[in-house]
Amino acid sequence: MPTGIPVPSAKVVFSHHTHGFEEVLDTFATAKCVNIATFNISTEGSKLLEQLLRVPDGCPIRIVSNIPGRWPIYHSEASRNRARQRIDDYIKQIDRITLQRPVSVYFNFNSHCKVVATDTLMYIGSANFSDESSKNFECGVLISGADSIAPIVNSIFDELVEQAIEFTNSVEFRLMLQCSEICDTVTWFRRELNEYLHPQASGYWEHDTIPDPMVAPFSSAELDELQTVVNDIIRLHWQLEQHPAIESAILELTNGFSDPLSGLLRNGGTIRCFSEFNDYKEQMRYIGRSIAAYAGPQDPHMFADAVNAAGDAREESRTNALGDLNQLAAGLQSMSDHLSRLGQRIIAADVRRAKIDNTQ
Repeated sequence: MPTGIPVPSAKVVFSHHTHGFEEVLDTFATAKCVNIATFNISTEGSKLLEQLLRVPDGCPIRIVSNIPGRWPIYHSEASRNRARQRIDDYIKQIDRITLQRPVSVYFNFNSHCKVVATDTLMYIGSANFSDESSKNFECGVLISGADSIAPIVNSIFDELVEQAIEFTNSVEFRLMLQCSEICDTVTWFRRELNEYLHPQASGYWEHDTIPDPMVAPFSSAELDELQTVVNDIIRLHWQLEQHPAIESAILELTNGFSDPLSGLLRNGGTIRCFSEFNDYKEQMRYIGRSIAAYAGPQDPHMFADAVNAAGDAREESRTNALGDLNQLAAGLQSMSDHLSRLGQRIIAADVRRAKIDNTQ
């Protein structure tokens, strides 16, 4: 159904061997937002993409595009291969990693719109945002004024985006997968720790296998494995920081967990000390040190006393560790929740990617 929006301030531009939308590109350097709807953007030497690099940091960019050369059906393997390469090249040039800007990319394969707008100037016309279009006779309208532009942008782009497929770029998708691969390990540690701290709530009573509260929930080797997971997240966060335009939701996952968890797992910390009493060698070393502190070999009770001393030390280490174990459980729960949501995002992103590249 046609939609009409009154425009109080506009001028018609007729162009040949130039870009009719060039005045809009000149406003990119001071733009507060950029919205682009197009059928095609040049894959090489695009003036539009060059000007996007001048957009101020933090300025949101939204691109809704079609992909020329992508067809609903392919009748030969050669045409399929050509389309696959075209789709891959086209996607790479407009993703947020290439542009290093917070660009949101959508593909609407029913769109033939040509709109480029900042908050102060808008072009609507026949020209694709490709250098090839500059060779054609093109006609369009330039609209100025934020009050005129905002309702037009909202009307056009809300509907285009609603029926479009959101794109998740390859680097972001790979990092999301790396985060997701951590999920199983985190879930296991979270479950084991919750069962240790809350055996009745976790269902242990039903299986008559109540954990011994005097035995630490994790061995030193298992804590090393958990520390490796935390280190992996720290590395992921570093990778994400190298891509400032990356999805903020992934940064949320890795930000704020690493340092507190590393502190809880540190050598010499209360959790480590408690876990060391899980290790037989450490218990025997403690008993040996205790025996050396007694009167001598003629004391018949020295071994029993040493064992009791070791038990008292383990009880003290357990008491000291309980607070940190509860903090660790809360941190693992938060991380697990984030990973679960990220897993859902990965499934959705994978489905969207398959819809965009229909040559597979």
